[in-house]
Amino acid sequence: MKNIRFIIALYALTLVSCSNEIEVETPVFEITTASNTYKAGETVIFNVEGYADYITFYSGEIGANYDYRERTQIEGAKPKLAFVSTVKYGKPADSLRLLISGDFNGTVTKEGIYKAKWIDITDRAVISTGTDVSSGVIDLSDFIEKPLVNIAFKYIGVGSPTASQKSCWIKEFELKTLDSKGLEYPLIPTLNEAGWVQCNILGENRKWTISGSQLFIGANANEDSNEDWVITKSISLASLKPDKGTPIKSLSGPIKEWSHIYAEPGIYKVVFRAANSNIYGNREVLKEITLNIVPEN
Repeated sequence: MKNIRFIIALYALTLVSCSNEIEVETPVFEITTASNTYKAGETVIFNVEGYADYITFYSGEIGANYDYRERTQIEGAKPKLAFVSTVKYGKPADSLRLLISGDFNGTVTKEGIYKAKWIDITDRAVISTGTDVSSGVIDLSDFIEKPLVNIAFKYIGVGSPTASQKSCWIKEFELKTLDSKGLEYPLIPTLNEAGWVQCNILGENRKWTISGSQLFIGANANEDSNEDWVITKSISLASLKPDKGTPIKSLSGPIKEWSHIYAEPGIYKVVFRAANSNIYGNREVLKEITLNIVPEN
């Protein structure tokens, strides 16, 4: 009898609990603009009507495309490298070498570097012979299947009682990937973001110096021969972070408008993702607007 009473009480409690659940309503809201055509650099005002607990804005630009919010690989990726070098004074002529590895384990020692397989790709680049020189665009597509790669500059200086060793500067460095449509995705946008580490292998008095604006190494006459490496962080040539939207509203208060400036001309698919959510569920709706951003002049 007690068991029957307990079951009835538990059933009644369940009915009460269910009746107290707060139903999640689907957001009801609209997004409008005064026009669908704007000039690059002009402020676009998005008018927001209705209400939602949360709203996220996807501008449609690279890195903020709603369709790519779950994408982690670039289809048809074509990685491109470019840098600026200055190599002058001293000998030998081929002191600066450009290399890439797909199996460097990150151990920045002579043993760790020599254990990895490094491929010399210096012949793909234009190297300075006295003034600032752009390397040109270096295609790394043949390394796309490597899960991770590291790029290195190797310096070789030959000691001499009469001649100085070469002085080498790397002043710019950019690694990016192009997709099948030719859109560019930065992997290492600037020299300062390459995560450089240096390793002195031969010649204790000289090593690469690393700053936010350049890499440098050189040696005078009557100095020991040198071998020194400077290596980037590990990077995937085909992967990228999923595109993200900008949260423009949370639970606190309504929002009446949102503004954004497009710097580049083009056709942009703009998405506003609105959601109502509580512990009992989540309901979402999308609102899309296509904008034509034309040149400023």
